Amino acid sequence: MSFRKNDILDYYDSRRIACGLILDVDDRRLRILTEQGKEANIPPSRALVAGPDPNFPISGSRDAQVNRLKQIALQREEIKSSINLPELWEVVVPEASEIDLDDLTELFFGTVQDMNRTASLLRAVYEDRIYFKIRPDAIEVSAPERVEQALAQREKERERREFSATCSSFLAGLKDGAKVDPNAIPPGLPQMLEEAAKTGREWIEHKAIKDIFSKSGLPPGWDPLRVLIKLGIWSEDENIILRTENVPVEFSSEAEARAREIAQKPLSPSATDLLHEELITIDSVSTKDIDDALSLSHEGEDAIIGVHITDVYHFINTDDILERELRERATSIYLPELTIPMIPPVLSEEAASLTEGQVRPAISVLIRVGPDLRMKDYRIVESIVRVKERLSYEDADERIADPASREATMHQIACSLRANRVASGALIFKDPE
Repeated sequence: MSFRKNDILDYYDSRRIACGLILDVDDRRLRILTEQGKEANIPPSRALVAGPDPNFPISGSRDAQVNRLKQIALQREEIKSSINLPELWEVVVPEASEIDLDDLTELFFGTVQDMNRTASLLRAVYEDRIYFKIRPDAIEVSAPERVEQALAQREKERERREFSATCSSFLAGLKDGAKVDPNAIPPGLPQMLEEAAKTGREWIEHKAIKDIFSKSGLPPGWDPLRVLIKLGIWSEDENIILRTENVPVEFSSEAEARAREIAQKPLSPSATDLLHEELITIDSVSTKDIDDALSLSHEGEDAIIGVHITDVYHFINTDDILERELRERATSIYLPELTIPMIPPVLSEEAASLTEGQVRPAISVLIRVGPDLRMKDYRIVESIVRVKERLSYEDADERIADPASREATMHQIACSLRANRVASGALIFKDPE
């Protein structure tokens, strides 16, 4: 591209294209008059197109020259708005991967060459950056797959800006303390707030949510946690550690449905019938999932201690949806304010709980103890049991204090077995709960 003094120049000015008058030319720099009425030195590499303007007031005042530059820039912007690049690209892309600027200008505007039209086309290409690319010697024609990707990215960015604006507007309405309509909460906002709130004070590092808060105008002190509480999504005592570790508090609807279905499963006809045994359970008054029980019976001089554990797997099939969720959870979690069960309550608190008076499947360990209070043998069986009596810890202590009670006998046997274990070298860990 050649440059002459008094030519009108379109050039890169930061992130836009500006118009200027060439005041002087040397090998390495162009001295120009800008639209703002200032003089500047730019390298030729920043120039896009240059040519004469027959109506430019070369001998006029500086103000007249600046006004003309502004008129030319405005005219080029108006022409630019009429250029349909997608339509032009559809015509060119089957024929070439690049095209000369003059040829592209002629293809769109016709045979009449005009510097303003050429400059306007360059402005459109620079601003769009999807269908064509400006190269030093030609205009690159974007490949169809590249255009598809760029349009998808542009749409994604448009949706992001629209979502951000919607969320900012919604949060702005929280300042007046009005009651929140749950249906008005923008979809996706609660999840963003939760992810940010999990990081505590580091939430400010989440750029998207930071931008939303910044544009909302919420006063200092508002953060994702406070908003979640205000919206009723989290409580003031929300356990953020559970959220951070992604511990599932609720069961999936599929797992819940499966649990209700298998809770009706009939007892196994091959299980050992132990309904004649008098089982007791010992738990706190508030316990809902009762999973173990004890029994005591006699055969001759021998005592039969029964340890009965609820048979949860009687209900659960290997590798079905519920079993997979149980494996994922691995254990129940007990917190001061909350219990997160490993098994859906319809099983853990009902069908598989050793509830007083209810027939239940169990795994029973039947331990034979001789008159010397030493274990003779044991057997493990799948069983059918029924708890006769539910005791609290306080109830059990009272029973043990009565030497004539079966609970006192079981306690005596337990103490003897424990002493034998210690005498055999067992280590007893006294860990407080």
